[in-house]
Amino acid sequence: MLKKTFQIIKSNPIIILFYAAYLVITVLIMLLLYPKSIGQETYLQNGMFDFSLYMITMGKILLAAFLMFVIGLFFVSGFGNMIRAAVISGKTQASSFLTGIKLFFVRILLSVLLIFAIVLAASVLLGVISIPFTMIAVMNGVSSPITFVMIIMAITLLLILIPTPFVMLWLPAMFLENTKVFQGLKLGAKAGAKNYWRLILATTLLFIPEIIYMIFNYDIATTGRIFTLGYFILIAVMGILSLIFYVYIFELYHEYRLKMMPLDPQPISGNQ
Repeated sequence: MLKKTFQIIKSNPIIILFYAAYLVITVLIMLLLYPKSIGQETYLQNGMFDFSLYMITMGKILLAAFLMFVIGLFFVSGFGNMIRAAVISGKTQASSFLTGIKLFFVRILLSVLLIFAIVLAASVLLGVISIPFTMIAVMNGVSSPITFVMIIMAITLLLILIPTPFVMLWLPAMFLENTKVFQGLKLGAKAGAKNYWRLILATTLLFIPEIIYMIFNYDIATTGRIFTLGYFILIAVMGILSLIFYVYIFELYHEYRLKMMPLDPQPISGNQ
């Protein structure tokens, strides 16, 4: 499976070009709008808390988040269609990007809104679940902050990983089948159940660089510093792994559908 994934990327360097351009744009937005740190000292003026400075900073962060959100919607719509063409025919081209935006933008927007709702519900649930662990930690005298953070991270990671395979193939199903949001979710869940442990392993590997970064840069992260050499190295590493992962899940769903039945997606109008 990985061999096929790397072959698709190798045969279609335009995939790397588009993905790299997207990463560069998002990083530039962060550099232009994000503060160098988000610690308490960021909002101090002459040693005093400056509410106007705080509001300006928060406004810039919200603007950056909004821009990255909108750009991300366009990118996923177009890039997903590029990967679709590459997985099915072995080749893709720039015109597939525009075709994808025309056909999948609304569906991607609805999918993202649904994901936000799921994440919000999951966050509330995780918050409730973490309360007894926090009480146990305090009662047992866990004095090291990093120890407590690592425990919470491990629990959170476990709770995220367990249901992840059931939604991981949602977008590949929607693109490859050219179907609607909920039908894509249904088909992706079935494929995810069949490939559960593959997806668990792939997702775990995707988390490793971030976990390593947090372990070795804990003091920097807790002070609110953002733009460090380690952070940019993390972005580069995560970018490479995310690209591989993105193509991998499309190829994984494609293989699943070929085994279950001949892949016969609804025709996509426009250039592929």
